[in-house]
Amino acid sequence: MSDQTVLTGTYSQKDLRDLYALSDVAVLASTLEGLPLSVLEAQSMQTPVVAYANDGVTAAIIDGITGFLVPDGEYAKITEHLMVLEEDERKRNTMGHAARFFVEENFSVQALAQRHESFYANVMKGNSSE
Repeated sequence: MSDQTVLTGTYSQKDLRDLYALSDVAVLASTLEGLPLSVLEAQSMQTPVVAYANDGVTAAIIDGITGFLVPDGEYAKITEHLMVLEEDERKRNTMGHAARFFVEENFSVQALAQRHESFYANVMKGNSSE
């Protein structure tokens, strides 16, 4: 797959959006992550993501729906999922659309504002556990 892989370096936010939109799939191969913005950015541009299932990554990808989560160190599994997504345009597009919807519903400014508003409304009612 080396002829199909591009290591991009550093780009502006606009350039990143364009690159994500042009990409068939994004990969996050790091093993120590919080909630990775790169995963959310890629999915918001309808690009499925393959990543290790650790830390906050599991909150950012729905395995098999918006991308694939792989156990740490299973390099062959990453390659397997990349090949599936590269060869199956329909699956790639379906996952990309699901990824965009998932990010809009859970990580958009509107979704975050609604959660914060709900939290503070519950605190004001004296119910801080929700």
